Amino acid sequence: MLTLFQVATQAMDNQLLKYGAKDYFFRATLCRMCQEVEDAATTLVKYEEMFPTFSDSRECKLVKVKWSLSKHRSSRHSFSFHVTARGPRVIQ
Repeated sequence: MLTLFQVATQAMDNQLLKYGAKDYFFRATLCRMCQEVEDAATTLVKYEEMFPTFSDSRECKLVKVKWSLSKHRSSRHSFSFHVTARGPRVIQ
């Protein structure tokens, strides 16, 4: 069974699958974040170096916001403020 990281690296090297690689890196980072928050930051930097297109993606930006908020133990209100362009919104 392949890990998400292995699938992402294979997709990254294939011209037809390259677009989907950012999704695999996103999912792999979320899985790592569920295991260990601090380790997710190291993993995220590694993925950005491996696949520079990932660092400009919305998925990467979302993970960075989620990681910084989980580090500061912020509220749902603060999370929704960071991920919406319109400003604060309550997540229900």
